[in-house]
This record gives sequence, C-alpha cells and structure tokens, in this order.
Amino acid sequence: MPSLGKIEEFSLNSGNNIRYLEQLDLCFEVNGVPKDSSESQKQRANLISVIGTNAYILFSAICARQLLP
Repeated sequence: MPSLGKIEEFSLNSGNNIRYLEQLDLCFEVNGVPKDSSESQKQRANLISVIGTNAYILFSAICARQLLP
C-alpha cells in the first residue's frame, strides 16, 4: 500500500517536538497505522524509518545503554 503524505526527517535542534509528533500522528491516521492494537509496533517501525541518521544513532545508543547490566 502506498504511503500518503510525507514526514520530514526529525531535527534534534528544531525545538518543536510537539509539532513533529502531531504530524506523525496525522500521518499514521491517514495511512491506517493502528494506534492501540497488536500491530502498534508499526508506528514504532514507521517512526524509526523516517527520523534520519543522527536521531537513529542517538536513540540506538540510548537503548543500548538501557540494555546494559
């Protein structure tokens, strides 16, 4: 299924995270990505695919630290 709309790459320095999350929610809605269901991991995968390299590296490092003993 083709994707409707386009989410820009997340900017760590934009200072406007609420606007980005609002746009992301709207993109999920228009594309039928479930919010509260067993398929909610699709939102996470969708976000990871559009956030951009710098944010992905940062988030990966944070998650890796949380997995360390």
